[in-house]
Amino acid sequence: MPETITAGSDGVKKWMWYNIMSDLEVQGDLPGVVIYPLYTGPHSCSGILGNNRLFISWFHNQGLVVSMHEYSQPLVDAFSAVVGYEPFCRYETPGDITTVEWDKIDPEERFSQMAAKPHFFYRNLVRLEPKPKTEPGEKDETSS
Repeated sequence: MPETITAGSDGVKKWMWYNIMSDLEVQGDLPGVVIYPLYTGPHSCSGILGNNRLFISWFHNQGLVVSMHEYSQPLVDAFSAVVGYEPFCRYETPGDITTVEWDKIDPEERFSQMAAKPHFFYRNLVRLEPKPKTEPGEKDETSS
């Protein structure tokens, strides 16, 4: 099930801050994410999960970037469940902030571009491989 996109007061379709929280809890099975309504833009927002500060940017049906002060696999898994595709890379940005990127259109090309032009913003760039798909009722051997 994809992100819950609704029309804002200006008529533009958006992934509203309250829908992000609800989608992560209901679709991603991750309660506790708080998005700050005063720190949202048309394609970005900030929030918190426990003590972990989050910065989120997205373009619906194209890509998602989540930066976090402490890496959280449950958060990455929840966003993957919501958007319906897996992240393709992970890197550190200045201040030791971990960033994970999803690209629905062409993750291979995006990774190639990032790897070809090393940048101070992409420290420790790592290609992430998609998780193996499991059939309903089948145990996921990668989780414990």
